[in-house]
This record gives sequence, C-alpha cells and structure tokens, in this order.
Amino acid sequence: MKKLGNLSQQAIETDCSVLRNESDVEQRVLYPFFVSGMFMGYDPSWVLTQEFCAAATIGKGAKKREGYKPDYMISIAGFPLLICEAKEPNVRVDIAISEARLYAAEINARYPTNSNPISIAVGSNGIEIAISPADSVETEVFKIADLNPSSSALQEVQELIGSE
Repeated sequence: MKKLGNLSQQAIETDCSVLRNESDVEQRVLYPFFVSGMFMGYDPSWVLTQEFCAAATIGKGAKKREGYKPDYMISIAGFPLLICEAKEPNVRVDIAISEARLYAAEINARYPTNSNPISIAVGSNGIEIAISPADSVETEVFKIADLNPSSSALQEVQELIGSE
C-alpha cells in the first residue's frame, strides 16, 4: 500500500492511563497512527470511519451480529484495502483482531471469487496493536508504547501493513 507524503506530525497517545473507552482508542491512537507522517502517513481521505462503511453481519449462530461496521477502513479510490477494529483498553486485543478479520471476510465476500481486496486486518485496544492477514489467524502483536518513529517495532508494523 503506497502512502502519500502526509506531513502531519501528530503523535499517537502512548499513555494508556488516559484511554477510557473505544472512542479514545480510535481518536487518540488509531487515527493519528494512520494519518501522521511519523507513523503510516496515509492521506486522511483514505481513512474511512464507520459513517462511510457499509454495515455487515458478522459471526454465526448465537454470536451472529447484524448491522455492525468496522471502526476504520483504509480505502483508495473506493477500493478497500485494510480493516481496523478498535476496542476499549480493558478488552483483549485478540478480540479486536478477530472482529477485524470477520469484517474483512464479509466485505471481501461482496467481490468476485479470488479477488479479495482487503488483505490486512488490524485490531487495537490502545495498549496493543495486532496485525494479521485478513484471511489468516497468523497475528503479530505490538505494544503501542513501542511504536516510536525510529523504532524497529514501527518499521516491522509498516512492513506488515505494507506502507512502502
């Protein structure tokens, strides 16, 4: 996934004690992570919020949930590439990444066979960020506090997501 030269230097919140709910994780951690030039540097027009995402039915049986939307979707020219699910800090990050993969599968199912546009799922609780191929349980988990602009952890995250 190519990034535009976003010059924003907005930092992400690394003090998890100030994150009280899912909205804090979305606005203080994930959105700055996606658009800040110090992190992913995506053009803000690529970062779609729930308002712009179509509702999906995820899960099966008693756990089936209808009308849910991912917290963020990275989409270029209307083509979705990445799904991100946020959770509040007291929710395990594996729950967030699992839901992100469910959303990705549901959205990919709307496209022709073997043309799954969403290849990456991201989940975060503001303390950790999990990154996974959209169609696999293979997951890498990183501490948000370790994602400094010059860190090897951030470099690995950028490589996993495909920012270069």
